[in-house]
Amino acid sequence: MHAPSLESVGRYLEGLKGRPVRVLDVVPLAGADGAADNGNGALRIDFEISGRRQRAILETLGACAGPCEHTASLARDVVSDHRDLPRLPRHVRAIDVGALEKGGRLVSLGRAEEFFLLKDCAEGRPYTEDLARAGAHGVVEDLDTARCDALCDWLLRVHAQRGTIDPSLYSQRLRGLLGREEGVMVLADAWPETEGGLAPAALEEIERRLIGWRWRIKGRSHRLRGVHGEFRPDHVLFREGCDFSVIGRAHGEWGEPADDVACMTLHFVVEALRHRGRFDGPLKSLFRRFWSRYLLEGGDGEILEVAPPFLAWRGLELASPARDAGLSPQARRTMTSFVCRVIAEPVFDPELMDTYLGA
Repeated sequence: MHAPSLESVGRYLEGLKGRPVRVLDVVPLAGADGAADNGNGALRIDFEISGRRQRAILETLGACAGPCEHTASLARDVVSDHRDLPRLPRHVRAIDVGALEKGGRLVSLGRAEEFFLLKDCAEGRPYTEDLARAGAHGVVEDLDTARCDALCDWLLRVHAQRGTIDPSLYSQRLRGLLGREEGVMVLADAWPETEGGLAPAALEEIERRLIGWRWRIKGRSHRLRGVHGEFRPDHVLFREGCDFSVIGRAHGEWGEPADDVACMTLHFVVEALRHRGRFDGPLKSLFRRFWSRYLLEGGDGEILEVAPPFLAWRGLELASPARDAGLSPQARRTMTSFVCRVIAEPVFDPELMDTYLGA
């Protein structure tokens, strides 16, 4: 980590304490004075306030150079520690939580109650409107095919970025299929027993099969690529023609490309079921076009070998009564049938989508 100077530590402590502070020493540590020797950066700070000498440990949890996939989870960890450590009897006291800038300046976050992200404002209409129009009118316009191609090509460029960091992130992403906030376990726990034709035993079987898939493909860390993470129609804003912006990136910079493709293309399926009651017409055409173009231009045939668990997860998410209360019971049953069928297949074939849907 970038070691802060005595001056920057002094300014930080004065802002935290609200009184003049004299910093006496800043000493790097490794496995002493309460700092774990686990590769993290730690400093012992000796300082004086109103003639009284004090000592504190400043520890960063896994500082890294360049793009760091773990930054968000580490921020969560230090904020949790600041909140939770005082509740554990006899544990050392957490004084503050903060951030260390590249130049070595310390920023206090200990009194924060909420966090925010300031972003540019993107103009445009959500791609969901295109899909709704195509589904309702039953016509594929030239603009529809052009925009489908533009989205596929953009995704190919994103997926061309190879992960150059910890390959264990690939298995971490696979664990997320089950356990993260939007994962299958959360969806299953929120599923009403009478909805969508999925009894608890069926949901349990889906979880079991996903565990099997995790062990089957977790060694394919060579597939770690740049991803969007929530590449769905309401996260794409189109302006004139094929000019668009994307919003809503989630779950980190790196992941499995199959998730992005599954997330977007299954929306074509759901919108067809919503507007037409069956998977046909223009949205079926766009589904096939997207997959064909991705496979042809990207040359990633292996994606079909890893796609089933991601298709199952995204399909269950789209069928969930908690996520889309407006989906008809028949459409919901069709999607849950798709989930049960596709997760049982060793390889996904986009040309067999009708079979997976039970058509």
